[in-house]
Amino acid sequence: MGTESVNNVVVPLVINREAGVEFKISIATFELSEGTNVYLEDNVNETFTLLNEQDFKLTSKDKLNGIGRFFVHLTTSILSNDLDEDGILNSQDQCPDTPDGATVDVNGCPVFTLPLDNNKVSVTSASCIGNTDGSIGLSVEDDSYNYTVTVTGQDDPISLGAETKTASVTGLGTGAYTVCFKVDGQDAYEQCFEVNIGEPKALSAFIDVDNDNRTTSIQLSGSSSYNVEVNGQRFDVKGDRFTTSLPSGLSIIKISTDLDCQGVIEREIFISEDILYYPNPTLGDVNVYVNGEDSKVTMSVFSSKGDLIFTREQEIQSTRKTDLDLGGVPAGTYLVTLDGPTVRKTFKIVKR
Repeated sequence: MGTESVNNVVVPLVINREAGVEFKISIATFELSEGTNVYLEDNVNETFTLLNEQDFKLTSKDKLNGIGRFFVHLTTSILSNDLDEDGILNSQDQCPDTPDGATVDVNGCPVFTLPLDNNKVSVTSASCIGNTDGSIGLSVEDDSYNYTVTVTGQDDPISLGAETKTASVTGLGTGAYTVCFKVDGQDAYEQCFEVNIGEPKALSAFIDVDNDNRTTSIQLSGSSSYNVEVNGQRFDVKGDRFTTSLPSGLSIIKISTDLDCQGVIEREIFISEDILYYPNPTLGDVNVYVNGEDSKVTMSVFSSKGDLIFTREQEIQSTRKTDLDLGGVPAGTYLVTLDGPTVRKTFKIVKR
């Protein structure tokens, strides 16, 4: 069949094949005029195959006999069983000119839609039993639309959009809530979420102290935000880790959340000033140097068995020196403790 001058022609084909036997239709040996497209139409499967680009192959489950199912179309146009490429066959498409990329319904007509992650809901606070201190966070990505958000148990809907992308619903008790987003002017659109507000987890804190650098690192769990108080100074902490420096001496750390039922964690941390002592072993006198600014310390001496030998208050000289006199005790090993506002140290001395 020559096609040099043939265009917009439909040629019915006679196909006789037994069931289960594959057959192929090809135009590889034909010379076509420029711009001519050759399509093989299968009106049972509602397909058009462009033979210029690929062969048509089929293994039919049923016996093929006669004419009426297969047609060859020679045309300069583009033929398709889905001309607007919306995924709905032409024979079922009630909206044949759907714009590219549009989401359609089963009839091939465009429907309003938004990305699945456009609307977001999160539980921002749990609720203590018997209280209504739970909360839900709402947000939208595309604020060019006006949204109405409803929450079960809440009389007034929440409005989003017009440059307002986030909102929150507070005063919620424990339980399940349905949150639904609607778009003004798009009656068919609705996206709903199921969220559950439960009881808060147990508040816990692992406190690690670096005495050399005089810092503390606190690993937190049980909430998303915490109130950390260090020596009366309050820090609002977001996340699960908090690090701060500590002064010499006693520090009091208190950790809590906005939920009273989670309680309060309180820890005392003592960062001691360093000391230097010599000689060791000694015949009796020991020079002890105390860093910092304490003017006095309480010095206690214990035997190796833990018996108290003596305890007394020691003045610290301007040179930061204080004396330890072991002249009146027998030879042996002794434990010495120094206790002051910024000093808590224990060291071992050998008396010869």
